[in-house]
Amino acid sequence: MLHFSVQLIIAVVVSSFPGHSLKEKLHGGQDEPGRGAGGQGMMAIIPLPRLSVMVHKLRAAVLAGTIALTGAPEPALSADPPPQPTGIPRIGGHFSLMTADGTEVTDRSFAGKWLLLYFGYTFCPDACPTALNMIAEALDELGPLAERIQPIFITVDPERDTPSVMAQYVKAFDPRLIGLAGTAAQIAAAAKNFHVFYRVRQLGNQEYAIDHSSYIYLVNPDGQVVERITSNMPGHSVAAELKRLIQ
Repeated sequence: MLHFSVQLIIAVVVSSFPGHSLKEKLHGGQDEPGRGAGGQGMMAIIPLPRLSVMVHKLRAAVLAGTIALTGAPEPALSADPPPQPTGIPRIGGHFSLMTADGTEVTDRSFAGKWLLLYFGYTFCPDACPTALNMIAEALDELGPLAERIQPIFITVDPERDTPSVMAQYVKAFDPRLIGLAGTAAQIAAAAKNFHVFYRVRQLGNQEYAIDHSSYIYLVNPDGQVVERITSNMPGHSVAAELKRLIQ
């Protein structure tokens, strides 16, 4: 097959010059002065229109050879860049969890409210208390506007953080804060929808910690995440951002 393709390429190029040999067309039928008849080192001067025809025919021959060898056409060439994906992956969605009294709460239970969500656990030594304190400070800074926001703390530790444990924990930060717990499957589903990472890390002596991402999610009344806030911002900066987005 390769021998056939090479012959085909040569035949097409040579056929561009009927009645003359390829050498005659390239060198006007004469050897360059000072060179032997073998023509080594000679440079041909070819008119641009004729050269363009030669290039197109040569490319067509290469395409034919490619098809003969592989059975597939040569990929199309384009000067345009490939289309880029638009938009960002959707963050947020449905969750179904429980309050301290066992009431089921979903993402649609707070009609007309903006939600301020944080995922963590009550045994968290630093990141979670920092984030929840910041949320409380931001709510105080907002004043009456805070009434339009429902702050929620969702545990990623279903084994230790029962609904009653969560209720007691959030009271230490702000009375407006709701703590939600659930089964391992319910928590995993909620975390997946909000692209939350968490992983149990064994400490020994049957103790463990949980490594987790630490973002605060602002969800509008339509259920869309409009902002993902880092949890180490000062409360007044978060309040200013919330005011900008909610008003």
